[in-house]
Amino acid sequence: MFGESGNGKTHITASGANELINLGYSVIFLTEKDLLSRLKETNNFNNEERFFEIMNACIKADLLVWDDFLSSQRLSQSEKDLIFQIINGRERSDRPIWFTSNITEEEFIQGKYAKVLDDKGRTWSRVVGNTIPIFNNASDYRKLRAIARLNNQSIEDIEKKSIQ
Repeated sequence: MFGESGNGKTHITASGANELINLGYSVIFLTEKDLLSRLKETNNFNNEERFFEIMNACIKADLLVWDDFLSSQRLSQSEKDLIFQIINGRERSDRPIWFTSNITEEEFIQGKYAKVLDDKGRTWSRVVGNTIPIFNNASDYRKLRAIARLNNQSIEDIEKKSIQ
């Protein structure tokens, strides 16, 4: 699911993930930055989490929700390798990933980020090949809420004005 920041992508995927947890499925829900930071911290000897535990959970969980995919515009080679390892591992074990991202519809269609993830576009190919893309064109709720407070109006009134 991709679209403007603040339009409810995380909220929607979290709701779906919670429902699956209630049905007994294992779900990992992480932002890209949190995932990469946790994997990096496994190099610290005082860290209680081990690399294999995090990687195994990301690959073996029934569902991985990858929130804010492609939010790290400057990835190190090791981060690119980790991203590939997780996406490839999930593809090989036929397990889904729900991505949320702020990329635009045009960026998705044009594959703008194919070479950001790796030089050959392997990772992007796996993402696109296993994705049912959903463009969420809702407005930024946080922005609407701030404008409503500023103008002492309801969010509904602000939305009505923006439609007209």
